[in-house]
Amino acid sequence: MDTKLAKIDELQSVLSNEVATIRGIQQFMQPFALGTTLKHYIQIKQKGYKLTDVLIWLCTIQTLGLSIYQATRQELSNVILCGEKCVYYRLMENPLINWRGLYRRLLLKYYQIVKIKGEEPEKGTIRCYIIDDTLIQKTGKFIEGVTKVFDHVTHKSVLGLKMLVLGYWDGMNFLGVDFSVHHELGKNNKGGLTKKEQRLQHKKVREKDSCTEQRKKELDESKIDSAIKMLKRADRLGFLVDYVLTDSWFTCIELIKVVRTMLKGTVHFLGMVVMNRHKFEYKGKSYTTGGLVALLERKTSHYSRKFKCRYMDVRVNYQGVELRLFLIKYGTKGNFRAVVTTNVKLKFVEMMDIYKIRWSIEVFFKECKQYLKLGKYQSTNFDGQIASLTVTMITHTVLTLEKRFSSYQTMGELFRETQKSLLEFTLWERLNVVIIELINFLMDLCEIDIDELMERILNNEQYEKQYNVMLMALKAIKQENVLKMAV
Repeated sequence: MDTKLAKIDELQSVLSNEVATIRGIQQFMQPFALGTTLKHYIQIKQKGYKLTDVLIWLCTIQTLGLSIYQATRQELSNVILCGEKCVYYRLMENPLINWRGLYRRLLLKYYQIVKIKGEEPEKGTIRCYIIDDTLIQKTGKFIEGVTKVFDHVTHKSVLGLKMLVLGYWDGMNFLGVDFSVHHELGKNNKGGLTKKEQRLQHKKVREKDSCTEQRKKELDESKIDSAIKMLKRADRLGFLVDYVLTDSWFTCIELIKVVRTMLKGTVHFLGMVVMNRHKFEYKGKSYTTGGLVALLERKTSHYSRKFKCRYMDVRVNYQGVELRLFLIKYGTKGNFRAVVTTNVKLKFVEMMDIYKIRWSIEVFFKECKQYLKLGKYQSTNFDGQIASLTVTMITHTVLTLEKRFSSYQTMGELFRETQKSLLEFTLWERLNVVIIELINFLMDLCEIDIDELMERILNNEQYEKQYNVMLMALKAIKQENVLKMAV
């Protein structure tokens, strides 16, 4: 059976047949029972069309990779609800719609459907909230709230916004849970724009306590503060969570303390740390990460054959919170990297296996940009920007549900014993294979850690082509093993 190891994308097989996708999107959305799930929005209409109907067609248009203008101009009778693009634009810019609340209802419906289907997670499954941001690049300087923002991939400032996402990994799939949008005004408070460009930006007067005004205020919030608010909102959803994963940008004491209050103190924090930025207390003395390396490298250094790296782990205290600090070095010339967790009993290999889950959010960003045109909406109205990003997350959630039960479902009692070998790999299993094999073949040569390696791969098409050669070989081996088991 095809294990599809050649691609780590979740949605590619769902979207590979355009005609089937167009025909199937309404069928995919049927389990969500939008009329009931979104009953609080039943009064919202545009030119006689219900919100739920227009929402379905917005998702359909998005799966085609078309803009609203393109879809209506081409007059695709099997795609558009009506010939007037204003039906879609006015709905997306409607200030009465609470897009965050709307998406939350659909997300809860997703897990209600999963529960009804009787899908029980395997014992020991790790579930995580993951926090990260991505660049939403724009071309229009008059889009409300847009500024120059730093792109950490190209290390340049570009026109756009930053989308901060809180995602949830349930052991099989990744789903967006919440998001906020931010700009970067810089030291001069101009965001890299001239006074004329600032003056000509779209401006809209909104009611003080309206949902849209609150989303607009998030533009000026720090991403740490916004992440904390999203975690607190997510904590009320009742999802089972073991860890909150972040990269080094979000690792701070404020976030760590909030994480430890979640689900009555059962959730742990796990994240990267910038070297030599923080001071940790060890045996009554204060050390930077570099100081701990100098103190402990010769005495307590270990070698991991699985990850081909040297590491040290030590229990430290950071501003009153007890942590386990891991110091990791790849190759002989590589620099040390640091990871901390509030689970002081966590072993190195377990920590690495859990931290790799963080890359599911990078795959999510890659999929949404590549297949669902995340952030391509060019309306100058900020309300429309929020609506567009929400529609992308809705579309991803709908397609993920279809993917979950069409590709990962069991094959009946007859094949239950060989289910693991015969079923298509889940995203996490595929990521596991990709990462481990890449480390084994490339880590000594590149002398870089997992974060840096995966970032290069997911943001560079040339790297992707190169590692696909190795993955095809793994795919052939997997198919050979499946055939042997079937015999």
